[in-house]
Amino acid sequence: MGGAIGLPEKIAFGVVLVLFLPFAILSFQLTTGLPLFFKSAIPVKGPVLIAMDVFTLVIAITAI
Repeated sequence: MGGAIGLPEKIAFGVVLVLFLPFAILSFQLTTGLPLFFKSAIPVKGPVLIAMDVFTLVIAITAI
């Protein structure tokens, strides 16, 4: 039965959503300047901020 959405596709989508939601919240907090919900030993500025935003974008595209 071609073209049907099966259990493996649903599981993969669930994994993508589980990865996307925390990174989306973190990217939102960093972009708007809100305090983070955790303490970071590394300053989240410059290249680290760009990497977080790019990773969040890649996961969002994967979810779509």
